[in-house]
Parts: sequence; C-alpha cells; structure tokens
Amino acid sequence: MMKKIICTMLAAVMIFALCACSTTKKEESAETTSATEAESVDNTVTTEAEPENNTSAVEAEPAGNALTVDVYNTGERFLPFFAYVKDLYPDIELSITTFRGANGSEYSNNVLEHGDQGDIYFTSRNECKDEACRENLIDLSGYEFVSKLSQSILDTISVDGEIYLLPIQNTVYGIAYNKTLLEEMDAELPQNYDDLVALKEKCDERGIKLCVMSGKLPGGLFQVVTNIAQMNFLDTPDGAAWEKAFLAGEDVDYSVWDDTLAYMQKLIDIGFFELVEENPLSTSTENGLYSGNTLFAISQSSFNPDGGKDVTDDEFGLMPFISEDGSANYYIYNPGSFIGISNELLEEGNEEKLENALKILELYATELGQEALNYNADVFPILKDSNVDSGSPLYDAYNASLEGRMERLKYTTWNEYGLITPVGDAFKNWILGEGDGQGIIDAMKEIRQEAKEQGGAPVYCTCDSDLTLEESARIVGGVYAKMAGTDVALMSLGETHVGELKEYEIDGRTCSITGLNVNPYGVNGIFYEGNITQEDSWVALPGTYSNTDSIAILHLTGAQLKELVENGFDQYGDGDIYQYVISVRDGKELDDDTVYEVATVPGNYTEELAELGSVEFIDVDDFLNVFTETLGSYETLSKDMTL
Repeated sequence: MMKKIICTMLAAVMIFALCACSTTKKEESAETTSATEAESVDNTVTTEAEPENNTSAVEAEPAGNALTVDVYNTGERFLPFFAYVKDLYPDIELSITTFRGANGSEYSNNVLEHGDQGDIYFTSRNECKDEACRENLIDLSGYEFVSKLSQSILDTISVDGEIYLLPIQNTVYGIAYNKTLLEEMDAELPQNYDDLVALKEKCDERGIKLCVMSGKLPGGLFQVVTNIAQMNFLDTPDGAAWEKAFLAGEDVDYSVWDDTLAYMQKLIDIGFFELVEENPLSTSTENGLYSGNTLFAISQSSFNPDGGKDVTDDEFGLMPFISEDGSANYYIYNPGSFIGISNELLEEGNEEKLENALKILELYATELGQEALNYNADVFPILKDSNVDSGSPLYDAYNASLEGRMERLKYTTWNEYGLITPVGDAFKNWILGEGDGQGIIDAMKEIRQEAKEQGGAPVYCTCDSDLTLEESARIVGGVYAKMAGTDVALMSLGETHVGELKEYEIDGRTCSITGLNVNPYGVNGIFYEGNITQEDSWVALPGTYSNTDSIAILHLTGAQLKELVENGFDQYGDGDIYQYVISVRDGKELDDDTVYEVATVPGNYTEELAELGSVEFIDVDDFLNVFTETLGSYETLSKDMTL
C-alpha cells in the first residue's frame, strides 16, 4: 500500500504594475516585477521545485527553465493533473497562464496562429489552420506514449500521419433523459421517430414537455443540425465527399439535405425542439431536465448523471440521437481539450524543458494521468483496452463506439468557415415559425459564397498590430459605449489571481495546488494583428457568454471615474484588485464635475458602486451579433484609435 504523501504545489505570482498590462502575453511572462506588489497579479501562477523542508516559497518571477503552460477557459479543471505532475517530478517548474474569457476556443486558436503559445499548449480544437500546428507544435507521432491511445482516437487526430495534439476529456453527446419519468410513464427508450410520436402523446397526457434545448447560443443549435445530418447522410462516404467539396467552396448539390430537413420538420412538429433560454442541464433552468416536467433534453454541455441531485431524487441517463427509422442512432463524441508541445523546445538550449515536457505527456498516457486530467469526471476513455463499468452512464455509449455507432462532432470543422452562427440562427428561426428548412440551406450558400470571395470566414474589421490587454479592453469599452449610446464605458481586466490551496486525492496521495481566482466580468482576450472575424471579436467579450443579454449603465462624475481607475475593482472585497480601464468616445476629455452615463458589463462593480451610480440596465437583442457588427464599424483597430 502506497504511503500517503502530501505534495504541495508551490505557487509564486507574476506581479505587475498598472503599466504591465500594456504587454503582450509572452512579454507578461517575462516581466520583471517586485515582491512588494503582491496584491496585483496577472494570469500567471508559477510553481517551483519544493525546498528541502517542504515549506512554501514565493518568488516574483519564474525561473528561466520553467515550463510555460497555456490553458484556456476553466484552467482549474487541469489543476489536479498539474499537482500530480509536481508530486512525481518535483524538479519540474511550471508557469501556468489561463484564459477566462467568452471564446476560449478561438483564443487558443489565435494564440497558436500567432506563435504566442506556451511550452505546453492546451486547446479545444484539433485543427491545423494555415499550417499553425506544423509551424508551432512538435509532431508527436513517433513517440512511444502515443501508441497507448486507441486507434479510433488516433484516426481522428492524425494530420497526414502526423500528430500534433492529443485529446483530453472526451465528451459524449446524446439526448439526456429522465429515467424516473420514463418508468412512471411505463415507457421504453425510443428507437425511432414512431416511438417519439408515441412518447409525445404520453407526455401530453401527463402535462410534461417531450424535449427541450437552449436557444441562447447559435453553436448549440448548429450542433443539433449537423448531428441529425450525420445520421442521415453526412457521415456516409458520399456525405464526406459532399462536405469536403462544400467546405472547399466548390459547387455542390444541396438536395442531399432534403431527407434531413424533412425529418427535422417532423421533429419540430411534435415539439421535440422546444426552446428554453438557458442550459437545459442546469438545475436553475425553468423547464430544464431536472425540473421534473421534461422527459428529454439536448445540450451543448456534457451530461452529468448526478447533475440534478441537489434538486431532485430522479435518475437520469443518456441515449443516442434518434434517426427516423432507427437504423442510424448515433452518439456524438468530441474531445473537450487537446494538449501539445511547442516546437520552440526543439531549439538549442531548451533540451531540459523538452525532456520535462515529454515526461508530462508520458504521464498523460497512463491510467493515473488520465484519472488526474479527468478528475471526478465520467468521460469517454481514450486509452487502449479501457474497461468501462456496466453501471457507468457511458457504458452504452462505449458499446456504441465498438459497434460503429459513434461519430465525431462537426462543430470545429465548420467553425473555421463562419457557418456556426448563421446556420444556428436559421434553425432557431425555423423552430420559432419564422422560417423553414430552406433558411439553413440559404445560410450555408451565402456564407460559403462570402468565404469563397474573401478566402475565409467573413471579415468585420482589421487590426494593425498585436494589441495589449489594456488596449483591447479600451476598444471593447468603445463598442459597449456605442451599443448603449453613451460617451463613456468602464471595463475591467479579466486577470486570473492566485487563490486558496486546493487538495486532490490521486493514487493514494493528497496533492495540493494553489487555486485560481477569476474576474468573471473582465476583458481577457486581446486583438492580434490581421483580419477580425466574428469568432475573433468574441475572444475579447468581457467575462463569459452569460454576460451577453444587457448592458449596465452607471451614472458617475469624471472625478469618480478617475478614482475608480486609480483604486481598481475590489470584486470580492478582500483587497484583491482588478484594474479598471475607461473608454471615452470621440477623443473627449473627462470633466471632473460632469455626470456621465457609463456603459459597463452587468456585475462589473461592487454593490456600493452600483448604489452610488444608480445602476440601470439596457436589454440588447441579438447581443453577440450586434457586438461584432459594432466592432466592425471601426474598420481598423489600433492602440491609439479614436473611439
């Protein structure tokens, strides 16, 4: 029996003065800072080898041989793995940078395209856009640890025989259902459309909803469209050939979609796509899966069978997407993340860093490494000869993968061409009775024609250089001010600060690591030089997508605004300060005595400031599209531009 070991992941914080926000991400990692400024931190948390006496130590700057780890969005989900790395390899130093903005997928994509990635690179996309992977990552196909992955997984990540990104946290998508309700209705899981019709009648008799899904984000709606198309034709050899030609901008026959659209109309007619505002797998969503009055739910987020345990004793399960005749009932799977190594580690002088990075990926390809990466998560296995417990909610999905009833999510493939939003919006309009299936075809035709003419996704504006976080936040503030019709906007920077110690039990060891505090209302992404697409614009959205329904308006004097910039945003009231940035339109100067209407993100202020500024709210319909179009009105973004 292994000895219980306490492994403490020692955190040091990269400290910076206000002017340090005017650096690019890589410059931030190298910024020399003062230990006396420990209350102000950026997105980097650093660990070092444990001292002889195992006591904590904090240094102002990571050593030059520390591996930089680039994590997008919820970085804390990887903390158990990092803690386990430190336990096994205490001499490996890590400098962790995390992004917490709205569009983490595009953020990680942009970082790689511009060669701004860390030594260890995380992303949610397995793409090699513009040769970005080949230019910036190491081909891992020849390393022994790669052979431990199942061949079906390797087939989906191979790029002409080369492998740059290894999958993490495979998610299986299907239709979540209420087992308890199904049993009370004396019904079986549906196998085809006729079964769904019969269940609809039972639901109507009982006064409950057949199936709901969120109508808030176009990505989830798009996902449903392609999931159904995959069952009908898209994952046949002919469908794959059609998709390749379509995405290449070639002339294609859209009639291949006829059967898919006809089936979707049938599903709409029986109320199978009833829309709810928020995630139907959230316990707070009215008429969501856990409300007790909904039988099925479709969600873009992963299914957790215990997700409703705090509000209901009902049991839940996951079933495949149902084809019309039942002959092609498929689950859809997608890795939640990928991990790779920067090819800068192949350069002379980086031999030790490369050796350490490879140790981390060797650990990744072990059962315990996977346990740490997927800590307390029931995810689809990726290693060879995985054993899935028959009681697992993924047991049926695992068998489906062995039987060839599982397909890869199409989202990441089509996203590059700007198709997600217009197709998702067209589907929503169809469900709401404001369009029909032809709207989906028209959207695909229009976007592909624009992409063909422009050589890619529609471009809304350009950026003349790589901007800093503060410069990007100032521009975002200008967009908010334009949208709200005010002269002034107040943004905060979405830095990630060091948090409290967290402990994880891994292989009989209690591993500790410093957690991360986050500003959920701040701008966390920068604008890079080049064309700005809709996806690029969303990288700089303040906070997360949950902040995109309205704009808050504060009423503050110029003097009060200046004081806010000086003092910052004490979100938690604990002296942990996030920097404020003011945007003033048309090059105007703030007058100390004038009261201004100030546009900001709902929640981007303390309760005291909300009361002082008599906060009110402006609802913004179609917020995401309006944000992108307003940003596009600037045409060219630059650090000194007039807002």
